Parts: sequence; C-alpha cells; structure tokens
Amino acid sequence: MEKLAGLVLMGVFGAVFQPPIGEVGFSAGPYWPDVTSRQSQTRMAVGLTARTPPDARLGLEFGLRYKQGGIPLTCGLRPREPSTLAAQRQAPVRLDTPCPPDTETHQAEDRQHMHDFIDFAVLGQARYGVDDHLTLRLTAGPTFGIPVKCSRESLTFGDRQDCSASRVDSDWRFVTGAAVSLVVSPRLNASVDYRVGINLRDLGEVTTSTGPIHGIARSLTAGVSYRLGS
Repeated sequence: MEKLAGLVLMGVFGAVFQPPIGEVGFSAGPYWPDVTSRQSQTRMAVGLTARTPPDARLGLEFGLRYKQGGIPLTCGLRPREPSTLAAQRQAPVRLDTPCPPDTETHQAEDRQHMHDFIDFAVLGQARYGVDDHLTLRLTAGPTFGIPVKCSRESLTFGDRQDCSASRVDSDWRFVTGAAVSLVVSPRLNASVDYRVGINLRDLGEVTTSTGPIHGIARSLTAGVSYRLGS
C-alpha cells in the first residue's frame, strides 16, 4: 500500500505541473548508498531523464533509474558445520570488533545486504549558461524508490542468498545536486552530474549493533541527452 501511495503521489506531482519536455537523456555511474561506521560500498545507478527545454533558466526533470543500494556490513552468528570448519577458521579478519564473539557451535559472520530499487524522481532545476557551449545545472527535489531485489552475501563464508524484496522499505529521499553540461552538437549534450540524497525515513542516522547508519547516499553519473523540437 505504501509503494502504491508513493507512485500515486509522484504521478500527481508531475501531472499538476504538466511541463513541456524539451530534452531526454541517459546516464550511468557509481552510486554510494547509506554507509555504516564499518564500511562503505560502491554500486551502480543507470537511468533515463526527461527535462523541460534547456533554454529556460528554471525547469523540471523527471527521472527513472535502476539503482543498487543496501547496507554494506552487519554482523550475526552462524552455526558451525563440520564440512566448513576449516574454511571458517581461515575466515578474513573483521574490520573491528562489534560482532558477537565466536562460540563452540557458532561463529560470527560479516554480512552484506544488497537492496536494488527502481527510483522515480521529480526535481526542480536552475540553469546558468557560462557560454554558448557550457551550462551549469542545480537540482533539488524528492525521489521515491521501490525495492525490486534483495540479497544477502556472507563476506566471511563467501555465499549469497536471495531474500524477499517485499520486506525492504521503500526509499524516500530529498536529493540535491549539481551538473555540468557541454554542447556536443545542436541536438546532443554530454553532462556529468553529482547528487546527494538524504534518507527521509532516518533523517540523519540510525544506530545498530555495528554502529550508526548514515542516511546519506551519493552518486556521480555521466550521460548524454538529446534535444527535442526545432
């Protein structure tokens, strides 16, 4: 129900403005999801955009992208199995010591949780033309991510298990960013875009057994856009 409500809200937000679309684009690049005090991870984001005409100083951008998120490192206890005792004894050393201590029947396990999302964005934009070929662009606005994939990888034992994406919370964020756009031809632009997204659920950080989770994600994408119309 929450996911459906989020989609409806984003759709109504865009329908109210009904802006003319003057530019469509594709971008991809590294995405750094929320990090804990123990470790960060680098993942990927790939997306499509539709923007109001680039000649205007103020405008809107609608985005749809697939982003890889998740929590990089958590701890738990895993039962010892006779067939893997040797491998468990040779497990990599953990980064620090918040994990529970090993016992005769269980061993502490480092786990990496990965949650992938389809992300919808409605962002306001302000543009400043440096010259005929170079434009600076500032963006800000809400994004809403629907979880579509969930997996858990054991960094200690090297295996991976799928989990139910329905148990992963939707990803609400307020995003701000800056971009540089370069005119390649009368129809084609190339751009580099850096964005920071604040997790609206956590509004800062949440403390877990492995330390605080900082609710800030970052991305650095490069892309091309095609100008529509005459």
